[in-house]
Amino acid sequence: MATRTTAWLLVAAQFLLIGAVVLLPGDHWEVTSVHHAIALGLIGVALVIGLWAARWLGAGLTPLPLPNGRVDLVVRGPYRWVRHPMYDAVIIGMGGVAVRSGSWWSAIAWLALVVLLTAKSRWEEGHLVTAFAGYETYRERTGRFVPRKS
Repeated sequence: MATRTTAWLLVAAQFLLIGAVVLLPGDHWEVTSVHHAIALGLIGVALVIGLWAARWLGAGLTPLPLPNGRVDLVVRGPYRWVRHPMYDAVIIGMGGVAVRSGSWWSAIAWLALVVLLTAKSRWEEGHLVTAFAGYETYRERTGRFVPRKS
């Protein structure tokens, strides 16, 4: 029970920080058409990565950072290159929102989100190692958020 509570607390903290990135006010830098273009590009890339990752997870997709037992270890699609492409999508997309915000507060919330997702992924991987016999080998050869050189 404590594991599920921790999982839900991590999800709640993630959504709180996403809300902060989106909603925190600020007029700290001028938002130009370049900022808009960068933001739209990042958000577009994030949508593609997130949808691609969700497609490959299929029945394994869950809001909680815990394996649900419905699929085998997914190591194809975007999971071939990184272990947490869904988190990549959140980081990239919210980075775009922060760029577009003109707010240092939003940018700081984005950095906090990156820290949280790093901690959340480490916590999640403790459960993935237990659930999937091949996870340790997969983790050694595959980058967390950034692909490793082959």
